[in-house]
This record gives sequence, C-alpha cells and structure tokens, in this order.
Amino acid sequence: MQISHLLEWWRYRMQIKRYEVQKIQDAMQQIKNDLGPEAIILSTKTIKHSNPPKIEVIAAIDITELNNHIPGRVWCKEQDGERRNGPFGLPQGDVVHQYVEIQRMLEKMGPANDIREEIKSLKDNVELLVDVIGLARFRQESEHLAKMYQTLTANGISKGKTCHIIDEMRKGRLPEKDYVSCLKLAEKTIALSLSKNEGISKTRRIKAFIGPTGVGKTTTLAKLAASFCVDKRKKVGLITMDTFRIAAVEQLKVYAKIIDVPLQVATSKISFEKSLKALSDADVILVDTPGRSPNDAEFIKHIHETFSKDTGAEINLLLSPSMSRDHLLETENYYRLTGYDNLILTKVDECSRYGVIYDLVRHAGKPVGYLTNGQNVPQDIENATPEKLAKLIVNNSMH
Repeated sequence: MQISHLLEWWRYRMQIKRYEVQKIQDAMQQIKNDLGPEAIILSTKTIKHSNPPKIEVIAAIDITELNNHIPGRVWCKEQDGERRNGPFGLPQGDVVHQYVEIQRMLEKMGPANDIREEIKSLKDNVELLVDVIGLARFRQESEHLAKMYQTLTANGISKGKTCHIIDEMRKGRLPEKDYVSCLKLAEKTIALSLSKNEGISKTRRIKAFIGPTGVGKTTTLAKLAASFCVDKRKKVGLITMDTFRIAAVEQLKVYAKIIDVPLQVATSKISFEKSLKALSDADVILVDTPGRSPNDAEFIKHIHETFSKDTGAEINLLLSPSMSRDHLLETENYYRLTGYDNLILTKVDECSRYGVIYDLVRHAGKPVGYLTNGQNVPQDIENATPEKLAKLIVNNSMH
C-alpha cells in the first residue's frame, strides 16, 4: 500500500485525540473514558516552557472499536445531528487535522531545511502509523495474525513488509488454533517470495567478491577455495586486488599456502588480465577486491572496467546483516551499480535480528548464495536456500 493510500485510510478510519496533562496517569484515565480500553498511545512528549510542566499525549483508536465502546454513538454524526461525513460515510475530525499537518510538513520541505531530519521524522511517524494499523487490522481477524505481526516485526522485518507477508498468508487457509502451524505457514510464505539459488554458479569460471571494508571478503574467499579444492576436487586459482589494506595480500598468501593453490596479485585491469593468463589451467578463479566507501564513484567504474562482460566473471556482493537496516539497504544501493549477480551474507552469527535479511533480499531482488557464520576456515560457510533463510527469519535463531 502506498503512503498516500495509507494516509487516506488513516484519515477516515482512526479517531485521534490530543491531551495536555501534568501526569501520565491523568492522561490514561481520560483516554480510557474518551476512547475506551482498546485505545493506543501514539506518542508522548514534554511541552517546552509550560508552567506548570505538562506532557502532550496523542492517543488513537479504530472508529469501529470506538462505536463498540460507546453504544448508540456513531462518530460520523455530530451530536446535534449535523453530518460531517467524508468519503464512505466516515468522519472528519481530529484525524483530519493530523492528516493536514502531515501534508503541510511535506510542503515545507525545501532546500533551506534539513531534509534528512524532516524525512526521518516523517518516516518515524509512518512506521508508527503502520504499527497501529497492522495490530488493529489483524487483531480483528485473528489473534494469531496479531501475534504473528508482533513476532515478525520484533525479529526485524519492516512493518510494511510484515503486512505484505501476512496478506499473502491470508490468501490460504489459516490455522485457527495452533500458533506453531501459523509460524510454519509464515516460513513457507517467506520462502516462496525469495529467489532460489543453489550456491554460486557452477558454470562461470571467474568469481569476484566485492563488498564494504571489514565484511569478510578474504575469509569467505578462503572458505570457498578450500571447499572447491577439497569437496569438489577443482583446480583453484586466487587473485587479490586488495593492495590497499595493510597485510591483505599477506593474509591471502597464508591461506593460499595452507590450501596449496596459486595466488596472483593484480593492481590494474592490465595486470588482472595477465593474472588470468597465468591461471589459465585453473577450473575456478576466485578474485578478492578491496573494500570501498559508498561515496567512491571511481570504484564502481573500476569494477565495470575490470569485470567486463568479456571476462564472463560472476560478481558476488558480500554484506553482513549485523549492520543496521538503513545502512544495509543504502550499501546495497551503492553496489547495485556494479551489476552484481548474487548476495553472500557474512557474519550471520553476529546478527541479533534476522528479519533484516528479508528486507535486504526483497529490496535487492538477488539470490543469496551462501551464509557465513564464523571465522573458521573452511567449515563456517553453508549454502543458502529460501527455506533455510525463511526458517532463520521466522525463528530469529540459527539453531
């Protein structure tokens, strides 16, 4: 649902009231009397420069709940009988004021304002709105769905995407009594929405690994090199282009010596092509690249020039879900310009809320090849399947 549609829904569905009180307990009693026990507090804040000190409390309730709380009162009519209806016969009241305020806030955004702060404030308000709507909407249909909404959002899935998942679940027959079965249905629904990928391509000989600094590219490359050598009996060659990080080349040299595979160092497209020729007898060539700042446009150009279509290289983007959602999605947007093929999720064992994986994968629209869950080479890496990812997301645990 688009934000504009969401705001329209809110405008005609929710009754909102503002209170100024000295104690929060006073507001709670007034809210209960005015809106009923099902009302939800949207926000509280201290009113500056008030004497005596006061607190502003904003509360809301679904209009249908409000009509149930006060029998005989229909909120699309004024007490004197004069109608103040909007579309669908629903009321215009305090909620319209809130709606207009949001519109005014958007109109005020301009070059003179701090756009980032304004957008963040609006985003927080919309997130809160979706939370209120999501809980009220699903509770009316099923307590299981309301509980599922709370579980998935607590696990780190964004509120909007959680609503979408539950909408997909509702298309089938929902378990009525068993919440565990409801969780299984959520896993199945999530798995069906994720792109399938059986590890990294078996046909593309050159496999490059890109990603931000510290994400674990070199360690992941070493794990895969060992896997290709030992498990798949492939002849492997390594190339490192990471000559910027201190001791990066030496680190990969140690891994190459342990696994017993050749290593080439390349600092430019020309030297990269020479390295490819030197490893012409290798079945698989794994390429390590330096980490880069999201503001480095030259790096994108370098990737395009080095791994052109003529090389047939497969580009794998490594990201760690332990990053914040906003940083994760922003980083993916930056690396998307490279035209990468697959995601590899690293340091999964350091993540506390696995739901962010769902947001990332749906945002990227790319399959996930592998998960890494530790520093041990070569064992701490496994193929990622939609089913495995879905179980991780719903259970919020690797076990």
